[in-house]
Amino acid sequence: MTLPTPLPSLLGVPPKGGGSWRNFRRAMRVAIITTSLVGVALLAGATWWIASLGGTPLGKDIAYSARVLDRDSHLLRAYASSDGRWRLPATIADIDSRFFDVLFAYEDKRFRSHHGVDPSAMARAVFQLITNGRVLSGGSTLTMQIARLLEPPSNRTVSAKARQIVRALELEHALNKDQILSRMHQPLASCVSRSMAACSRTWKSLRVSACARS
Repeated sequence: MTLPTPLPSLLGVPPKGGGSWRNFRRAMRVAIITTSLVGVALLAGATWWIASLGGTPLGKDIAYSARVLDRDSHLLRAYASSDGRWRLPATIADIDSRFFDVLFAYEDKRFRSHHGVDPSAMARAVFQLITNGRVLSGGSTLTMQIARLLEPPSNRTVSAKARQIVRALELEHALNKDQILSRMHQPLASCVSRSMAACSRTWKSLRVSACARS
C-alpha cells in the first residue's frame, strides 16, 4: 500500500527535526523581515512624495478672462487671460446638458461612479501598450484630466501620470462631481455655454451654428 505524500513535502518544506528545517525557518524569517522593510520603505517614500506635491489644486487662483457686461450681466466682450487663454466662469447650469452627454460618452463613461481613477480604463491602457508597443489610450478619467489642467504643464511620463492619479483622488475627496466639472476651464467649455452670443463673441472664427451643433 502506497502512503500519501505529506503536505510539507509537496510544498517543498523540509521535515521537522533536522538542520534543514532550522535553515528553512531562518530563511523564512529573513524573507518576511526583508519584505516588511521593503514595504515600509516604499510606503514611507510614497508618503513623502505625496506630501511633497503640496496642497490639492482646487482652481481657486485661476485667472479668468476679463469681461465686459451690460446692465443685465450679459456678456458683451471678453479678453484673453494673462496666460493667453480664454476662460469664462461657468457653472454646470450654464452648460448645455447635451455637451456633457457627449463628453461622458467619449471621454469617461463611468465619471459619475468612479472615485477619480477608473481601474478598468487603466488596465485597458496598459494592455494596449503591451500588445501594440505604443500608447493608444492614456486611461485617464475626466478628473485626472482636470487635475492636469489645474497644475503647470508637464511631460507625459510615468511620474506625471502618478501625479495625476494622486491629484484626481484628492479632488474627488475635496469636491463633488459638479464642482469638479466646473474646474474644466477649457475653451470648448466656454464655447458650449448656453449663451450663443457669448459663444460667438468668444470664438469669432466659429459660426454660431457649429458651436450649437449637438
